[in-house]
Amino acid sequence: MSIIDRDALEREIAELTEATLDPSRIQDALQNLTNENAVLDRVVSISHKYRNACADKTKGMFGAAVEDAAAKQLEMPTIDDLLTVAQEIEKIRSEVIRRLHISTEELQAMQEGDQGPVKGRPNITVREDIHTPPDAWQPPEGDGDGRIRMSEFSERLTALRYLLWSLGIDPNDDKRVVMEIGRIRENMMRRVSYVSVLVPEVQRLIELCNQVGNRSFVWKTADSADIEMFAAMGKDEKKARLEEAPGIGWQIVMGERWMDRMRECLTADAPIANTPAILREVRERKGWHERYAELVAWRRDHPDGWPSEKSKDEQEKSLGVWLREQRGKLRNGELDGGQAEQLRALGVEPAEKQKSWHERYAELVAWRGDHADGWPSEMSKDAQEKSLGMWLSGQRGKLRDGKLEGEQAEQLRALGVEPAEKQKSWDERYAELVAWRRDHPDGWPSAVSKDAQEKSLGKWLSWQRGKLRNGELDGGQAEQLRALGVEPAEKKEGVKQSWDEHYAELVAWRRDHADRWPSEMSKDAQGKSLGKWLSWQRGKLRNGKLEGEQAEQLRALGVEPAEKQKSWDERYAELVAWQKDHADGWPSAVSKDEQEKSLGMWLSGQRVKLRDGKLEGEQAEQLRALGVEPADKQKSWDEHYAELVAWQKDHVDAWPSEKSKDTQEKSLGMWLSRQRGKLRNGELDGGQAEKLCKLGVVTTQKQ
Repeated sequence: MSIIDRDALEREIAELTEATLDPSRIQDALQNLTNENAVLDRVVSISHKYRNACADKTKGMFGAAVEDAAAKQLEMPTIDDLLTVAQEIEKIRSEVIRRLHISTEELQAMQEGDQGPVKGRPNITVREDIHTPPDAWQPPEGDGDGRIRMSEFSERLTALRYLLWSLGIDPNDDKRVVMEIGRIRENMMRRVSYVSVLVPEVQRLIELCNQVGNRSFVWKTADSADIEMFAAMGKDEKKARLEEAPGIGWQIVMGERWMDRMRECLTADAPIANTPAILREVRERKGWHERYAELVAWRRDHPDGWPSEKSKDEQEKSLGVWLREQRGKLRNGELDGGQAEQLRALGVEPAEKQKSWHERYAELVAWRGDHADGWPSEMSKDAQEKSLGMWLSGQRGKLRDGKLEGEQAEQLRALGVEPAEKQKSWDERYAELVAWRRDHPDGWPSAVSKDAQEKSLGKWLSWQRGKLRNGELDGGQAEQLRALGVEPAEKKEGVKQSWDEHYAELVAWRRDHADRWPSEMSKDAQGKSLGKWLSWQRGKLRNGKLEGEQAEQLRALGVEPAEKQKSWDERYAELVAWQKDHADGWPSAVSKDEQEKSLGMWLSGQRVKLRDGKLEGEQAEQLRALGVEPADKQKSWDEHYAELVAWQKDHVDAWPSEKSKDTQEKSLGMWLSRQRGKLRNGELDGGQAEKLCKLGVVTTQKQ
C-alpha cells in the first residue's frame, strides 16, 4: 500500500460530508452556490487518492471495482456513499446559507442606519453607542497564522448563525435569538461593529466582529440586561473580567478551530468529534436497532431516568445525544412506523414543539395560580419550571426595552410581571446603598422585601457580602463597604455543628422573646438570619426531612411545622365558601387582599386548564356546577371587531363598558378601551384605525 496521509484524507471527507462550515469557508460556500460541479470535483479528488493509496492491491481491477476495493482496504466509505451524502449535504448547506447569511456589507449599512429595530430583521437592533469601545491601540489579534490583515473580513456572524441552526436553534426566530449592533466612529480602525447575539435557551451571550483582528467573547448569561453591560466594556476590561472570574465565559481568538471552540462554548465544553460522521458510521457500524438495544439495556439499569447528553460518562453521553435526536424525529414524524412504535413502547416522549406566546402566557397564568407567592425560576431543577422561567426572563427584558406588542405588555403587567432592571455599575449601586442607610440608619435593605427597589438593593448587598468574605472585591470597593459598616457574609460550617449552633441561638432568643418567634423579615440582622433558618426547619419538619432527635428538639420548644401546599379540593372548598359570601362576583387575581388575590390567581389558572381540557373530569364538573366558565380563547383583532359591530347594532346609543357586570360586555369594553389608547398613540395599522373611525370610535373618551 502506498504511503497516505490519513489525517488529511479524513479532513477532506469531513469538509465534504459534515454539515458544518468555519468562517473562512463561508465565503467560499457562498461563491460555490452557483457551481454545480464543485461537489463532484471534490469527490473525484478523493477517489484518485483511494486509487493511489491501494494501487498495488487493485492490480487487474477496473472502474468502480478499484474504488470499492480501496475503500474496504482503507476502512473508508465508498465513493458512491460519499457522493450521495455530499450532494445531500451541499443541498442543505446551500438552502441554509441563503437563509442565514448576513453579509459584512449589510452589517455596515445597519451600523450607519437609524437607531432601533432593523427593518426586515425583527431580532436585530441598532444601539446608539459604540459596541466594545476601543482601548489604547494594540496590534490586531490575528487569525492564528502570524499575519496581520487590517482591512480583511471573515463571515463570523453567518458562521455563528449556521452553528446555531446546526444545534436546532433558528437564528431568525426573534423569540429564541436577540441581536444588537453598535456604531462606528470615523477615527476607529475597526470598520464593522461588534454584534451581540443572546441565546437564552443555552444561556449564552456571544459578542463577535467580522473584521479580522478582533477576538470573540462568550458569556454565560440569559439576561438581556447583560447585553448593555458587556457591550459598554472595552476588550481589555472584558479580558480582565475573564481573568478574575474564568467561570463566567470565554474569549476566542480567530483561528482554524474557531468553529470548534465556539461550539464547545455553546454546549458547555462538550468535546468535538474530529472524525467525520460518515467515517464513524463505517467504523462503528452501529445501526438504529443497536442503539435502541443500548437504550433498552440502559433503562433496565436506570428505570427512573434517561441517559443525559451532559453526562461525564462518554457512553451515557453518546446515548443521550442519540435519544435527543430520536425525540426530535419522533416529533417531526421522521421515523418509520416500527421505530416510532418501539420508542413509544419504551416510554420515549416526542420533543416539545415550540410554543406560541399565548400558550406560554397561559402556562404562566396557571403556574401563578398554583404558586401565588413566587415566579418560575430559570435555575429550577424542574425542567418545566426552568423552561417557563427562562421564557419569563426574556419577556421581562423585552418589557423593559419596549419590544413587546401593546396587548402582550398589558397582559404581563396585569399579572404583576415587572420589567427587568437596567444593569447598574458598582458605584451606582454603592451610592444607592449610602442613600438607603441615610434614611434607614438602624437596618439594611432586605433581599426578600416586598418593595422592589429595596429587594434589588438587598440582593446586591448580599452578593457583595459574599465577595467581601471570599476576597473577590478590589481594595477600594472593600474599603468603601467596610467604612459603611458592611460585614462579610458568614462562612458556612458543617451541617451538624451549624444545626446545633442555630438551635442554641433559637433557645436563647426565645428566652428573651417568649411571646414571638424570630422573623426572616426582621430589620435586626441576627433575628433575620435566625428567622430564615427557622422557616427552613419548619418546612423540613412538615416534609419529614429532619433527623428524629432534631425534630423532637424543635417540637419540645414549641415549633410548629410549616403549612402544607393546599390540595385542589382544599382550594375548591375555599372558592365555594368565598362564593357564599360574594354571590355576585369572583375572587380577583389583582385584589389588594392577599387571601382573595391568592384564590383569584388559582381560579384564573383553573379557567385556563378548563379551556384547554387539562382538568380531570370530576374537577371540571365541580367547577362548572359552581358556575365557573373556561378562560376565553385568545381572539384575533378581526374577531373582536366583529363582536363590536354586532354589539353596536343592538346598542346604537352606547358603547360596551369595561365596568359592566355582564362578562361579555365587560370583556369587549376592555378591548375597546385598549384600542382607543392605541388609536390615540398611532399604534394601530391603517386598516384597523380606519375601521374603528368608520364605526364612530373616538379617542377623546376618558379611558
